[in-house]
Amino acid sequence: MKHKATLLLAAGTLLFATAGTKGNGPSLDVPAEFRTGLLKLFPACESVTAADAFTYRLLDGSGKELGKLHLEDAARFPRADGYGGSIEVGVVTGADGRIAGVLPGKNRETPAYLARLSRMKFFRRWNGLKLAEAAEKKVDTVTRATYSSRAVIAGVRNAARTALAPKPAVQSNPAAMRLPQFDGQLKKLFPDYAELLPCGGPDCRILAADGTELGMLLLENGDTERTTAFADTIELALALRADGTVAGILIGANQETPAYLDFVREDPFFSSWNGLTPKQALFREVDAVTGATYSSRAIRAGVRRIAERYLTREVNQ
Repeated sequence: MKHKATLLLAAGTLLFATAGTKGNGPSLDVPAEFRTGLLKLFPACESVTAADAFTYRLLDGSGKELGKLHLEDAARFPRADGYGGSIEVGVVTGADGRIAGVLPGKNRETPAYLARLSRMKFFRRWNGLKLAEAAEKKVDTVTRATYSSRAVIAGVRNAARTALAPKPAVQSNPAAMRLPQFDGQLKKLFPDYAELLPCGGPDCRILAADGTELGMLLLENGDTERTTAFADTIELALALRADGTVAGILIGANQETPAYLDFVREDPFFSSWNGLTPKQALFREVDAVTGATYSSRAIRAGVRRIAERYLTREVNQ
């Protein structure tokens, strides 16, 4: 996916559009990968409302709640990879709060492995459990689909933990924002990180809960074309400490082959810019990573692009 954790529905409630004369049923305004599964579980579903960033209430025509769709907060609870990549998981509960079904969402997994899980009725193994029980339940993997089943097990656990976790406090600054694709990485670099505050252009101030400025997050200019890696482009950001030096390079939304990104992460490549100013980072010569050449070249070009954009803005202010 470019999975966006916050799928808030702008009007609060989005009515399902009735299909044409082909008899395909209603079209749900939720991630496409979940629609068929949701309709099988709740044929009477006619509307959906966002309860929070990761939970959606499924309603019938009279507004009665039939159940909920619970998604993962991947920034807080990282996904496990299947054989071909990560697998988005949705956990559906009924009006009684018990699990009615587990649905695979956006993924790049080998279809045959997911089909095998379905044939083995693997997705039903949590049915009837409360979310708290699902978060702790030990489930055996499926032979000849081991990686896929492990990823789904982790996804169910993560979706349950997301639903059960205390909801974050309301942001004190109404202009503050969160970027879920970077949240977990920012937390590792800045343990006191709480929120981001736009500060002109695409850049943000990194703030602690008490408003202390911890640094800056330099983002890409949306008008600039990214360098393509092996499979696709890679979203990037530069985190600066309060002293203006690079604290780390952050990876955002992408569809790059996971194995190549893992290869780059295991190399000292990402730390090559740490401690440099944006100007130094712009001119720093960093070798590509053998075995992940396209991925590392795309990241290197992205770092230079962000640094150049930031420096140009500073000069023009």
